[in-house]
Amino acid sequence: MINNIARSTNLFPLLYFVTALSIMGCQSTIKVHITSDPLGANIYYGTTPSDLKYAGTTPKEESFTGYQPYWLPGYYQFKKEGFLDSEIIYKEQSPVNTDRLVWTQLIQLPSTTIKCYIASDPFGANIYYGTTPSDLKYAGTTPKEESFTGYQPSWAPGYYQFKKEGFLDSKIIFKEQSPVNTDRTIRIKLEPIVEKSIPRVNMKSFGTAWPIGYGYLVTNSHVIQECDNIYIILQDGTATSAEVKINDKANDIAVLRANDIYKLPPAIPLGKISATLGTNVFTIGYPTPDILGTSPKLTSGIVSSAKGIKDDPRFYQITVPIQPGNSGGPLLNMKGEAIGIVNSSVDALYFLENVGRLPENVNFAIKSQYIEILLQSLPQKTQPKFLHVKKDSLEELSKRLSGSILMIVAH
Repeated sequence: MINNIARSTNLFPLLYFVTALSIMGCQSTIKVHITSDPLGANIYYGTTPSDLKYAGTTPKEESFTGYQPYWLPGYYQFKKEGFLDSEIIYKEQSPVNTDRLVWTQLIQLPSTTIKCYIASDPFGANIYYGTTPSDLKYAGTTPKEESFTGYQPSWAPGYYQFKKEGFLDSKIIFKEQSPVNTDRTIRIKLEPIVEKSIPRVNMKSFGTAWPIGYGYLVTNSHVIQECDNIYIILQDGTATSAEVKINDKANDIAVLRANDIYKLPPAIPLGKISATLGTNVFTIGYPTPDILGTSPKLTSGIVSSAKGIKDDPRFYQITVPIQPGNSGGPLLNMKGEAIGIVNSSVDALYFLENVGRLPENVNFAIKSQYIEILLQSLPQKTQPKFLHVKKDSLEELSKRLSGSILMIVAH
């Protein structure tokens, strides 16, 4: 074959063929460099403007090696937070063995700084914040100011609550997403739990309540009437909120459930045997706390009648002195059982106008059997812890029971 070639009268076609084969065997590497000013932009690429997909961030370089390689036509777009999206850039098919450069200058958006100011009266309250009412987490103390800078910034929706020792926890406050470029201000006035003098303007009502087991407490219906917020003040001065489960207006009994049942002291057992005339009884409660103070007060007497006004069988008439604030307190026997719930006094002015003299120690308590009926209609999921029943002196009974008799504040 070689000889035949050598004897050929024209070698140029063969030489051309050999040269072409040599060229076809060569491979080239081409590169594409994709960048932006500033760097860090997201790259979107597709074969049509409608199918752009994320393809990394700038700067980015790719390479390809092959025989007469070239870059296919395609569309590019760049996006970066705080900058306008670039126009969609079209690149035609590149010539063979040619690198490609894709570059864009991004235009920065104007930025705005917004502020969030959080305050309470008084200052020093703990702030709790969350995206739902159930995930509130500590977020500092008042006053607090935060700022955020960005393009058309806005404050996200969220829930806030404020807590400070010696004051009632605030309601959970919901704030919707703020308009763009708008500051947010949150202010709350906290109400004191207990002071030497409790301003009446901070509450609609106060009285006495006591646990009856299963996370429930009992007080008078009139104590919580027309009140949206109910708080039980524990012996350590802290408060837990409560909600009404049964409001028996006819018998003036309200059964509440504490939102944090594990903070409640042991329950007071209900007496199973009705009291008779002359039975020694007493009550512990919080009469006129704005005048007499917020420590529990004990008064004692006897059952002077097994029936109430006009022989109403629902009530005991008692000689136990009571004042506003005693409402809802337990009427206790000498074994530490609650045989009733302190309810009312006779109308002194009515008595004076119709009888000609002021009444003396004519007070009433609703019999405990009506509490028992209401309790039986409620779910009883937790294992109750009751104070023990034992006949004892008034002094010893007061030590045993006073920790389970609580002040209630409603507004």
